[in-house]
Amino acid sequence: MQESEARFRSSFDHAAIGMALVSPDGRWLQVNDSLCRLLGHTSEQMLCGNYREVMHPDDLALSQTNINELLVGGSLARQMELRYIHRAGHEVWVLLSASTARDTHNAVRHLIFQVQDATLRKKAEAQLVYDASHDSLTGLPNRPAFTAQLKAALGRVEQQSGGGLLAVLFLDLDGFKTVNDSLGHGTGDELLKGIAGRLLKCVRPGDTVARLGGDEFTILLEGISNIQQAVEVAERVKEKLTLPFLLAGHEVFTGTSVGIASSLFGYTDPGDMLRDADAAMYQAKAQGKSCHAMFDEQMHEDATKRLCLESDLRRAVERNEFVVYYQPIRVLATNELRGFEALVRWLHPVQGLLSPAQFVPLAEENGLIVQIDNIVLAEACRQLREWQLQYADCGGLTINVNVSSKQFAHEGLVEVVKRVVKETGIDPRSLQLELTESAMMKNLQNTARVLNELSLLGISISIDDFGTGYSNLSYLHEFPISTLKIDRSFVNRLSGREEEWEIVRTILMLAHNLKMSVVAEGIETSEQLWQLRNLGCDYAQGYHISPPVKADDAAKMLPTGDGQFAFPSSVTARAGLRLVSAG
Repeated sequence: MQESEARFRSSFDHAAIGMALVSPDGRWLQVNDSLCRLLGHTSEQMLCGNYREVMHPDDLALSQTNINELLVGGSLARQMELRYIHRAGHEVWVLLSASTARDTHNAVRHLIFQVQDATLRKKAEAQLVYDASHDSLTGLPNRPAFTAQLKAALGRVEQQSGGGLLAVLFLDLDGFKTVNDSLGHGTGDELLKGIAGRLLKCVRPGDTVARLGGDEFTILLEGISNIQQAVEVAERVKEKLTLPFLLAGHEVFTGTSVGIASSLFGYTDPGDMLRDADAAMYQAKAQGKSCHAMFDEQMHEDATKRLCLESDLRRAVERNEFVVYYQPIRVLATNELRGFEALVRWLHPVQGLLSPAQFVPLAEENGLIVQIDNIVLAEACRQLREWQLQYADCGGLTINVNVSSKQFAHEGLVEVVKRVVKETGIDPRSLQLELTESAMMKNLQNTARVLNELSLLGISISIDDFGTGYSNLSYLHEFPISTLKIDRSFVNRLSGREEEWEIVRTILMLAHNLKMSVVAEGIETSEQLWQLRNLGCDYAQGYHISPPVKADDAAKMLPTGDGQFAFPSSVTARAGLRLVSAG
């Protein structure tokens, strides 16, 4: 018995994590050095008090509920995340594991606390949440965050008896491309940060300034009494942005075109209001530099080109004018080809090859995206099967196909996938469908049903642009997801502060703990490739490896040996499938 107690005492005293024995009424009975260092107190100071004195007031109720559950024998152990207050006054996040030691009569002798420092992880999680709603360059709210704020504001206007009034200003910089092309993207980025700072000085404290992307900014003005106030803000913005910026030893001049849409048109959909403010901005740009324009009904007639493009797009679906390009995904550790992501292009009969950015937003608006997605899915699977039959070493080659939010919400998705798999003859494990977080979170019940059905087929699921959308990570435990794709915004910041590395490291640890693989997308430099390999990332994709290429060019990257390589373990592990051994 004495030897056993001595071993316990030694383990207790020298544990790397905080350890404590606590009386049933909460007094510290014994504490080790690790816990004292974590909280900034000496053991003498600790033993004079109780655990409630060093706990964050907002977490007392949570801890007491769990401790009471232990004391009455409702459970053998409890684990909770909560905050202690360091002697210096700052918060310390911990993972507290509590259990009881009982005597021969089953009475509680004392509580055993095991305390692990979780501060760095909580900071990384908080950064992930922040990054999901903010532009990484300027720190302003991003498009999803602005859209959410606008939706809430429109709801408030609708509920107000007097109607209320709000306005959206849509800004597009004049001559920004010239700055990028002549002085470089670094200077362009500095200009964008400078513009963000000036815009914030043009509005009231309660107004919202956001960066939608590129050189587009928006301003939300709530609680204005008349539309003239929005015009005055537009004039102030134009005046501030015409002043020169001193960047990299150069005086840089820019301006902005401003489109204004007001709630007088009775908007209920934030997308509609943004669309009309955007249309007004193009009207302002047509008038010359540093102009503003108010949206009016006449502007609908100026959308003729857009309507023509929509008409062309419908014919393109009927005539199948789409071409699939393929971007390779490689194993970071070995540079082995793992598979390709299928990316659509439109071969327009007049305008030539159009990128997704030129037609996908329109296709999503009018619903044609579902048919386009189906065309891409069928062609990508057909091409994959052709490669597998042509090259013996391609049995385990995978193809990633994007699924839009509209296609994911479509009732027939699972049936379409079944049909394509059957008609093309591919092994379903060869197919990975890429979804965005926002698409998955729109209808959780439907998401669970569809993902489970796809998983039963052997199809694996990848989360695209991970970390930029939904901030609640609990869904990763609930759905059969095999792969996370780290968004390029995190990859671009890897050469920055240690906190940026910690975010990527946290994503990798989270994914690997859940038996998921991780793909880093948007890799553009050898330094990024090296950093991600050192961090333990599984797969890499980006222009540094290869841009998207035609099928014929992609075929030149395929292995031509006689063996077969296996499917990734995450595909089989998450789907409950047998692993094919490498030949």
